[in-house]
Amino acid sequence: ILHIDHPNQYVFKAEDYEHSCHKSIHRDVVEEDREKLQEKLKIENLVEELDKSDQYFIKFRTYDSVGNVHVKRLNYKYLDDTKTTILIVQTDITAIVNERNEQMKQTEAALIVAKKANQAKSEFLSRMSHDMRTPMNGIIGLTKLTKGISGLPEEAVNNLSAIEESGDFC
Repeated sequence: ILHIDHPNQYVFKAEDYEHSCHKSIHRDVVEEDREKLQEKLKIENLVEELDKSDQYFIKFRTYDSVGNVHVKRLNYKYLDDTKTTILIVQTDITAIVNERNEQMKQTEAALIVAKKANQAKSEFLSRMSHDMRTPMNGIIGLTKLTKGISGLPEEAVNNLSAIEESGDFC
């Protein structure tokens, strides 16, 4: 809990808040996150963000005792309406982040599979269209030539016309 006695004077129980944050950041936080986190944790920035919204969240990465990276989230919120006390809650969200990352990987893999399937379908339809169209052109052409032969029975001409019409729909 961070207690603010005066709008320009901030008191942190046992130690100076920003000094405590600075020590912790340089000891535990992943190097790439340090400078940005240091800036976000300044009291002026906290107060400014809490004036905009009733809660303020900060996400950053830390190392554990054996060097594994963990993702943490700080949640800042005024404890009451006087806005003199800020409640700070730190949560390890590593499992949530890892699960989300795994879901993203699975989604990306599914998207790649779907794109490949769509491409295969398009190629198949293109080949099938070509493979069907070539013999159909022969059938349509021969049908027209055959219809031009004189003396064909009327039933044969009607059948050839039906073949020609069917071929035009392919």
